[in-house]
Amino acid sequence: MDPTGLTMLQKVLVGAGIGLIIGLVPLITGILKRNLKYGLLGLVGSMVGGAALGLLLAIPVAGVFVWLILRGAKTSVEPLPDPSDKISENS
Repeated sequence: MDPTGLTMLQKVLVGAGIGLIIGLVPLITGILKRNLKYGLLGLVGSMVGGAALGLLLAIPVAGVFVWLILRGAKTSVEPLPDPSDKISENS
């Protein structure tokens, strides 16, 4: 018998909550570094990992996504030139 008295659903929900808290780290990092896609994926991945294996999986998933965000941080994005300008110049 389980000494904590928690049902399986309660354990999964607690793990997802822990994953949500841990997943805020890649989300905030992604927002600050302008990489919201990886930030949201890190949040969701940490929640799923937390629901599955608790901190054992939530922390490594968050760490991987923080690394991905910091490795490919966008500095400045220049807009692409308008292709219609080249067509009108050649005519």
